[in-house]
Amino acid sequence: MSTLELHKNLVVEYNAYVHFAYYVGKYLIQKCEGECCNEKTVISWYLQNPGKFVNDNSYSYDKLRLIYEKLVDNLIDDECVLVVSEESGSRVIKRHPEFFVWAWKSLAKLHHHKLNN
Repeated sequence: MSTLELHKNLVVEYNAYVHFAYYVGKYLIQKCEGECCNEKTVISWYLQNPGKFVNDNSYSYDKLRLIYEKLVDNLIDDECVLVVSEESGSRVIKRHPEFFVWAWKSLAKLHHHKLNN
């Protein structure tokens, strides 16, 4: 699993997803009261800080925002973050209690899938 498909023409390298997940977790722990924050705030911070070093410069800022909004969906599916509430078209997210084992679980699922196919 080297890439994640977000949309027909939007693909992100898996390592970029891991980078994003790590910094989202770190941001929620260090910067957000109760480890909860609006997803758009987290994405804006990421794109202006650690994300600026890993992003493909061929994408516009708006397209990058769209990509990372979709990656938040993946973080929810992978049980990295929980949705606490929804407000004005965006979600308030919180670090999942098992956030730090998500990568291991993802890797274990991948190996299980390979063994069964």
